[in-house]
Amino acid sequence: NIFEFQHPLFLKVIYQLLGRQARHIHEKIAQILEETFVEQLEEHSEMLAYHFTKAYQADKAAHYAFLTGKQYLKTGQILSAKHWLEQANSFWTQFKTESYLEMLKMLGDIYSLTDQLPKARKWYQKCIEAAQKNNQKSFQAAALCELGALSTKQDASKYYETALQLVDAAENPEIFIQIHKNYGIYHGALGEHIASVNHFEKALQQCHSQTNPLLAADIYASLSHEKLKLGLVDIAQTLALRA
Repeated sequence: NIFEFQHPLFLKVIYQLLGRQARHIHEKIAQILEETFVEQLEEHSEMLAYHFTKAYQADKAAHYAFLTGKQYLKTGQILSAKHWLEQANSFWTQFKTESYLEMLKMLGDIYSLTDQLPKARKWYQKCIEAAQKNNQKSFQAAALCELGALSTKQDASKYYETALQLVDAAENPEIFIQIHKNYGIYHGALGEHIASVNHFEKALQQCHSQTNPLLAADIYASLSHEKLKLGLVDIAQTLALRA
C-alpha cells in the first residue's frame, strides 16, 4: 500500500522540519525496498528511482530512472518515459556502459516520435559520439540509421552508408534490416527505384533468416510497390499480396 499526504503543504512542512535527515530517510527506504523486492526490482523501479533521487545517490538514481523510462517507453507512455530518461541522464556517471548508450538512443527516439526533430538529432548525435568513444559499433549504426531518416538527401546517404559499414548482419540482424529498410524508403522517395528494390530485398532476405513474418510482410509490401513502379510485377498480383 502507498500512503499520500492529503495536502502538499504537509509534505513541505515535514521536509523543512527534517532538514538533512530527510535525505537519510529516503536512502533507508530505498535500501529496504531493494532488500524486500530483490526479485522484482524492475517492477518497483519508479519508487526506487524516486527515493534514490531524494537521497542524492546518483548511480542508483540513474539506474532505476533508466529502467522506469524504458518500461514507460515500451508501453507507449511517451511523456513519462521522457521525464524518467532525462532524470537518468542528469544523474548518470557511468558513461562507458551499454545502458548509457541505450538511454541516449531512446531519448532520440522519443523526440523523433513527438516531432521535435532538432532535439532528436541532438540525442542521436550524442549517442553516436559516445558509441565511437566506447567502440560500440551496433549503437553507433542504430543511431546513424535513425539520424539518416531525419536528415537531408546528402547527409542521409552518408549516414546510411556509414551505418552499413559498421553493422554485421549476423551479429545485429535487426539493425541491419532497419538500415536497409530506411535506405530503401529513402531511395524510393527520390524516385531511385532500382536502388530502393535492392535495399528492400536485402532487408527481406535477412527477415526470412530471422523468421520475422510481420516485419517481412511490411518490407515485402514496400518492395512490391517499388517493383510495380519499375514494371516488374503485375498490378493485380501486387494488390493481392498487399491484401
